[in-house]
Amino acid sequence: MKALSQQESVLSLIQLRNTPGEASILDQAFAYLPPSKQQKLRRYRVKQSYYQSLVGEVAVRVYAILSLKIANDKLKFRANEYGKPMLVNDERFQFNISHSGEWVACVVGLGSGAAGVDIEAVKPLDLSIAESFCSPQEMACLQTLTSSKEQLSYLYDLWTLKESFIKADGRGLSLPIQLIEFQLSREEICCHFNGEVQNNRRFRRYPFSTNGTDFILSLCCTTSFLPREITRFAAEEVAEHFIELAEGSKIPDKSSTAIPTYFS
Repeated sequence: MKALSQQESVLSLIQLRNTPGEASILDQAFAYLPPSKQQKLRRYRVKQSYYQSLVGEVAVRVYAILSLKIANDKLKFRANEYGKPMLVNDERFQFNISHSGEWVACVVGLGSGAAGVDIEAVKPLDLSIAESFCSPQEMACLQTLTSSKEQLSYLYDLWTLKESFIKADGRGLSLPIQLIEFQLSREEICCHFNGEVQNNRRFRRYPFSTNGTDFILSLCCTTSFLPREITRFAAEEVAEHFIELAEGSKIPDKSSTAIPTYFS
């Protein structure tokens, strides 16, 4: 992981491998988080969700420390009125997190505009669900596709693109999802919101597969500074980097239990 230059954005994929060594180093990283964040993480009832959120938090902090030269214990975050988190120290620093299965997607940018990312594992769907988030034009396009595989891929493309739009916008589900409309081709992604072309937004899809599972990752940025590639890391590697950076700053009470006791 590296410091960002002005008007640069980076998209990272971080893999959780569910090993004892990984859990140990992540639990050490937990101790360097502020008490308010520790308390929030302890509310998770599912171990995988806990580690997904922890890895996302740690990754954002690594990029912020490296890029802004601010100590870990000096980083201040807040949520806007719709719940989107942001860094108080420097509003140029934008970030967003998504996760699915063993993968945590993290997009960060410095002076490169707001960004939103969504990642989903492709699983069978009841195609009738399309009516809940597709516009009439998107439904018409879906009906022209002849194979179930094409239909499934199209719906996951639409869903992840719309989620990335909403997350970059920052107003959450207050935006009617059916008013976000995409026209997709191999060369271009065209977006309309409430009938207006969104020329100020850029989109990219990053499909990939691991261990026999297909994933769709979609990204939305409000400037043209879209990352061309995905940088991959192991969760253990990210946690180790965070601990190295955070050790010189104030450390919260390490005597607190990292993993909630209801985890198996």
